[in-house]
Amino acid sequence: MATHTEKTSTPGVNQAVLKSVTAGSAQITDAPISAQALLCLGIFRSKKLHVLWVAADAREMEKLHESLLTLAPVDSTDSIQLFQPLEKDPAVLGEHLQVIQQLGRQDPFIIITCPQALECEVPVAGMAEQAVRTLTVGADCNLSDLTDWMAAAGYEFGVEVYLQGEAALRGGILDCWPPGSPRPVRIEFFGHEIDSIRLFDDQTQCSIEKTESVKLPQLDFDFAGDETCLLSDLLPENTLIVNPGLDTQNIQILESEFQHYETGLFAVSLDTHPNEAEQARRQFVEQHCEAAIHDWEIHFFFETNGTLARFKELYGEIDNFHALRLHRSVLHGSAVDPARKILIVTEGDFYAYHINRSAHARTAKRFKKQERVSEAADIQPGDFVVHVEHGVGKYLGLVETTFSGRRMEVLSIEYAKGEKVYLPVTQAHLLTRYKGMSKHTPKPHTLGGRKWRNDKATAQEAVQDLAAKLLQTQAERQAKLGYKFSKDTAMQAEFESAFPYTETPDQLTASAELKRDMEKTRPMDRLLCGDVGFGKTEVAMRAAFKAIMDNKQVAILVPTTVLAQQHYESFAERMAAFPIRVDMVSRFRTRLQQNETLAQTLEGEVDILIGTHRLLSKDVVFPNLGLVIIDEEQRFGVEAKERLKELSRQVDLITMSATPIPRTLYMGMTGVRDLSTIKTAPQERQPVETAVIPYDEEIIATAIRMELHREGQVFYLHNRVKTIHLVDNKLRALVPEARIAVAHGQMAEKELSGIMHAFVQGRFDVLLCTTIIENGVDIPNCNTILSRTPNVSASPTSISCADASDVPATRPSPT
Repeated sequence: MATHTEKTSTPGVNQAVLKSVTAGSAQITDAPISAQALLCLGIFRSKKLHVLWVAADAREMEKLHESLLTLAPVDSTDSIQLFQPLEKDPAVLGEHLQVIQQLGRQDPFIIITCPQALECEVPVAGMAEQAVRTLTVGADCNLSDLTDWMAAAGYEFGVEVYLQGEAALRGGILDCWPPGSPRPVRIEFFGHEIDSIRLFDDQTQCSIEKTESVKLPQLDFDFAGDETCLLSDLLPENTLIVNPGLDTQNIQILESEFQHYETGLFAVSLDTHPNEAEQARRQFVEQHCEAAIHDWEIHFFFETNGTLARFKELYGEIDNFHALRLHRSVLHGSAVDPARKILIVTEGDFYAYHINRSAHARTAKRFKKQERVSEAADIQPGDFVVHVEHGVGKYLGLVETTFSGRRMEVLSIEYAKGEKVYLPVTQAHLLTRYKGMSKHTPKPHTLGGRKWRNDKATAQEAVQDLAAKLLQTQAERQAKLGYKFSKDTAMQAEFESAFPYTETPDQLTASAELKRDMEKTRPMDRLLCGDVGFGKTEVAMRAAFKAIMDNKQVAILVPTTVLAQQHYESFAERMAAFPIRVDMVSRFRTRLQQNETLAQTLEGEVDILIGTHRLLSKDVVFPNLGLVIIDEEQRFGVEAKERLKELSRQVDLITMSATPIPRTLYMGMTGVRDLSTIKTAPQERQPVETAVIPYDEEIIATAIRMELHREGQVFYLHNRVKTIHLVDNKLRALVPEARIAVAHGQMAEKELSGIMHAFVQGRFDVLLCTTIIENGVDIPNCNTILSRTPNVSASPTSISCADASDVPATRPSPT
């Protein structure tokens, strides 16, 4: 079956549109993002103009940038730059310097930006070169002078490097993470000469691969003093500025031949079953296969190899399917040119994905990693640790030593009497963080002493006593034979490759452990631990998919209706390309809808059933249940857990939690239940910043406006239903431009469901809510939580502010 997937087959722009385009200012009429990208590339290549393209907002800017990288020839991608609004993030500063340097060299460019970014001050022409130091292997460099320069340039020196803008110095080894580098770098000096430069893993701190040079940019523009200007002041004469926002009569009008194209397709929802959605998609493909042999040029763009392969498998037998042009690329905005009979259909529009879905980091560079250190990446210098052979000691950090004539990195641990143990990084799995039952500082053990042996013996006896009790309750389940799932199928590989982001190593490991357990006759009982936003749900989805491939049903139990709806939408969207039926029972559904769903479940028509406590009712019957997934087990009471034991006695069981109860965690750690942990954060996840401050309306308004400025959203947590509408009125007065919605557990099911769905879709800026959002709700576009909590000591009310790329919706602590 022939398909056209090479870049040269991408649609082209109508050359007639480009004839009158000249340098200066231009305004484009309403056009889809894909059409804007085509027009931008056409101007850049055929008219030989520099292009500054101003998108409407930050989100459109990112989508346009991604679309340009998809459509541009490989030799042109280096000319396409992103100029984002200036933030504290060192990576954005690095991008600004790269843009300024390119302008100084007069190299051809396409710069994609937004109105907010154009207001940022940048150094004047020629100043940017002073802000970057280039280090090359073999070059002379005074290490002391270099570190002084880095400190003045804004690099934060510590013991180890985990984030961009951090640095660490250990003897003749300098670690740092400069903006623009995919990984931190380790620079080794021999006297005043740079001996080697290596990229290393920020999680394991182990070296990965060598490189010949690295650029260290400054992390602020203070060096420029008053010599700053706007980006527009640095543009060469032969530049076309599109959408400058100026009120001028001399502005050119760019009219794209492409128009917005509505596919008319829809996603699986509360009112749409998967079979209906799939039937509509099939009819859509059939119609366009027919059109493709009648002079229409029809392009389908798929974001991953998995979705492309699945599209071919599902529809490849349709007549004239070979006439479609299929691409494995990220493109935003379906478009049609009726005059030239060209149609562009994107994956997002074909499957009706959420509007906030982003392809960011899908093409992240992957490295072959060394063996991952169990806990060393989480231990900070000064923490007390436990070595399996030597006992409790104080971790001093990562140092370098010479052994048998070769330099190597070791972990330094201090014990009683000042004695030290140096542990090679490759043996860091022998080291764990000390976890005491009290807040007292532990006393380090003496190397070779008896106390550690006695402590281990006492702990082992206590473990055996507890294990005997726990094993008694687990014995019946362990003795029974469960279902042995088949090995992974080709469709399983397609599903996993359709994941639109780069998996973390921990996700891959956890997924392999779950699937390995499923392929055994012993029923699986595995605890999956990981922080909010670390990817537990994707791991669970892969296990659920594997169960369905063997014609088994999957039950997913969640504690709240809000989380049930979010899981329902996530699973339905992720599996939209596959013949899988996902359904839900919760108070968001009417009794009639629930009865219909349960009847279809009993008939085996529902593959995945998601529900709250309603799922534990005795009228919920699965004829072929193979896997039970429990999210946030700690939220279920004793009675519910007894029902769970009956439900999952001979089926595989996965328990997910970011904060498991001590008993569940202990069972996992002692081996009574299998344990998988996801400790590695996604590549671009930012650390949470928390501030507890006195109640200040000006700060609240500023925080909300900052999110509005970056097209983000805000949670405002107020856990008192009686007064929540008074707070709503006050917020509307403080920030009248914000779109505010109220959500709490006493609202009618349909109203609450509608509000949560609208918030996920981005139709509200602020969600004023109670702790109904606390259980694992994941809204990536919501980066700020404002939590108003009364002070236990009766002092003035305070607010607790959290800022993160993925918001862990946790109950706020009293201040």
